[in-house]
Amino acid sequence: MEQFYRVDATWDAQTGRLRFVLDPQGDGLWSPYLGNGAGAGGGTTAKGWGTSSCALDNTVEWVATGRISGCHIGFFDGAGGTRIAHLITPGDGYTAASVEGQIDAIEQATGSTLVHREQPWSVERRTPLTR
Repeated sequence: MEQFYRVDATWDAQTGRLRFVLDPQGDGLWSPYLGNGAGAGGGTTAKGWGTSSCALDNTVEWVATGRISGCHIGFFDGAGGTRIAHLITPGDGYTAASVEGQIDAIEQATGSTLVHREQPWSVERRTPLTR
């Protein structure tokens, strides 16, 4: 469940893409999307539990996650600091835990409490969240 990488990011103007480079001294944190568990067509049998970061300290300037296709981002506080989580939205035919189940599991595993949850993009909305 807790999985993250310290990274640095650079913008590649030629391709128009943001690139992450693993760097133990990097100022960013990448929390990956790890999938939805076993799909109707087979594949992994692991239940999708989302991913969460370590407790953030003052050396982390930014946090990123993706791919977001209806998933939620959770912000947790307590037990040593703030954590972010990529909460998977279970798809039809997948074995991922419910978003609420993932939240409960992260709270139990880390001793932190959900303080905010956001769904930045959803198929129903079809547009990204803007502030």
